[in-house]
Amino acid sequence: MDYKKGVSVLTITYGHESYIAETIEGVLNQDADFPIEMIIADDHSPDETEKVVRFYIENHPNGHRIKYTKHTVNKGMNHNYIWALEQCQKKYIAVCEGDDFWTDPNKLQCQVDFLEKNKTFSFTFHQVNRVNQKGQTLVKNYSPANFFAPESFFSSERVITYDMVINTCSLLFRNNEQLSRQMEGAIFLPFGDKIIEKLLALQGDGYLFRNSMACYRANPNSVTREASWRNYGKENRYHDYIELFKYLKGLTKSDVKLELLDKVIKRCKHRLKNNEFLWYFSPNSISIIYIYSGRRISNFFKLYLEELYQSFKRFILKRVLKRF
Repeated sequence: MDYKKGVSVLTITYGHESYIAETIEGVLNQDADFPIEMIIADDHSPDETEKVVRFYIENHPNGHRIKYTKHTVNKGMNHNYIWALEQCQKKYIAVCEGDDFWTDPNKLQCQVDFLEKNKTFSFTFHQVNRVNQKGQTLVKNYSPANFFAPESFFSSERVITYDMVINTCSLLFRNNEQLSRQMEGAIFLPFGDKIIEKLLALQGDGYLFRNSMACYRANPNSVTREASWRNYGKENRYHDYIELFKYLKGLTKSDVKLELLDKVIKRCKHRLKNNEFLWYFSPNSISIIYIYSGRRISNFFKLYLEELYQSFKRFILKRVLKRF
């Protein structure tokens, strides 16, 4: 498909009456030299979310960017996400769910400029500020990636082997008509954000901007938030991840990625058998973070410190070489 120039902003929402205004303003206030469309997919919200959206369509100078649909029945999060993905007609897609919001008006321009200049990269993402329901800052410059590496370059192999790297409100990626079909094939899994992350990693590398350009809301009522994920159960998570990695094997012809996925599946099965905690899947046993339920806990930051040390060594080596 020949996608049009610009960015489609994918926004799924359900019951976000109290937050959707900030979400919309962050998108409509983007300053860019390309067209922007905002696809808002309302999954039959029971509150006044639609009323808020209609206000911005009718009153904001950039209200024409919004394409709003309220489903007559509740589709469920993943089905709603896939439906919204199919509506995106621009060259790039950015994601901002209805309770998160962007804070930098140059966010889209910055990310698009990078992908335009670096064709081998599949996606970009950035750090965010974590806020509570009232918008008060809990953590500044946060990204799950901070726990795993201090660098900005994230190879596709690295993204595949880590549990989760990306905050969805920071994600911008190249549009691809295969994505919606590929996500549909993994609809049996409960975590849509993790699915899209791994699918993008099959297509190419990622780049992390080390500055915060959005706010991720720690909303306890959201089905995608930490509490719900923990309550889902460790054993269920392992089984789902194994199924996801098996599914990914059917989508790639790369021998390197196939070998990696086989090792990751083997590692997941080993951890499930030995009652180990789920965070990192690396087949490299040297840098594995082991956290055993009810038995012993090793330092969670072992890998982070190891990667930080290696990065520091590379930095020093470059400085030394420049002197000669």
